[in-house]
Amino acid sequence: MKQAAEKIIDEQLDYYHMNYQALFGASHSEAELQKISLSALENKSTHQETFTNRLNDYVVGFQEKGFSVSPFLKAWDMEQLNDLIQKHDGLLVALFHFGHHRHALLDLITMDVETVAPIAGQAYTDFHKMVSTSSPEFHSKIELLEVEKNDVGKKLLRALKKGKVGGIYVDGNMGPSSQNDQDSTTMVDFFNHQIKVKVGIARLAALLKLPILPVFCLSEAEAPRVEFGQPILPQQFIDIPSRENQYQSILQRLYIELEERVKTSPASWEYSLCFHRWVVSPDSLSVENSQSQALDLASFKFIQVNTAQVSLIKRDNCLYWVNTALAKGFKIPANLVSIFETLYQEKQMKLKNFVKYINQENGEATALLQQMMLNKLVCLKKNLT
Repeated sequence: MKQAAEKIIDEQLDYYHMNYQALFGASHSEAELQKISLSALENKSTHQETFTNRLNDYVVGFQEKGFSVSPFLKAWDMEQLNDLIQKHDGLLVALFHFGHHRHALLDLITMDVETVAPIAGQAYTDFHKMVSTSSPEFHSKIELLEVEKNDVGKKLLRALKKGKVGGIYVDGNMGPSSQNDQDSTTMVDFFNHQIKVKVGIARLAALLKLPILPVFCLSEAEAPRVEFGQPILPQQFIDIPSRENQYQSILQRLYIELEERVKTSPASWEYSLCFHRWVVSPDSLSVENSQSQALDLASFKFIQVNTAQVSLIKRDNCLYWVNTALAKGFKIPANLVSIFETLYQEKQMKLKNFVKYINQENGEATALLQQMMLNKLVCLKKNLT
């Protein structure tokens, strides 16, 4: 059990490092990326524990008379929030897996905001357990919807039409629809990457003409607090000709807000762990659309790793080289792992030596080089400069 847990932690650290390299590789050193990755992993664990303790305290507290609840996060601007709700007969709160995000929904309930929220997995189970032990008054303020249920969309729509505030996570690919459902996604720019994201919150806003309030939960040591982004009002998107363009415009604005916070506090974005799943590689670089050209190995003397974009991932006893800019992976054959680990560590090698080592292990050096260059993992040099 301990080994399994350690394996999961190691894999998560690899993914954090790979994705932070994709986001900040051009501006941060290897040591800085490693520090950010470790901090992100620690934050994820600490924030989860803090929230679990709060839920457990509430479960115990609701059994006692006179138990009172209060927000965990400071600086909630309830005047602005209530003003948006009253003017538009409802509101969508855009949440992000950033900082102490788990507390946002619970905070809203403690401040008497009637809320509906789709929640996934263990988070749903834990939250539902706490709510079921609470008072009827507290219970009535939150409608929890299990994301995996087929009727989650209908229930969410019905609750929003009644005026409940919708707590919707923007980042990530959670949701009841298929991952391959093109109608449920759109493309936005994020840190100069094209990524595919869910349109759920934008679709609800367009359908019901509701404003969206971006809410970020900052993990400041002195006092974790809330920071509102710029509200997106119905009049700012209802005149956009097509629904698809409305969705894209809304999501792009939300991801611009997220990018600003991630730049300020990279290790606070918990879902950088999943970033590689959303990146869309340029079609011009895909294997299917590329014309393989024969390599004239005699013209080159060195092989050099594209250090700004290459990250290593070890998973299930396999080694992968990943181009973090293109989200393209390359699985290293088991008998060649030591060669590739040496190349990665030294960053460059004489090409004739690389070919010799590969051939000694009965590998196809030319075919490997073709694939590595196609995915821009390495380049061949006539001279080192």
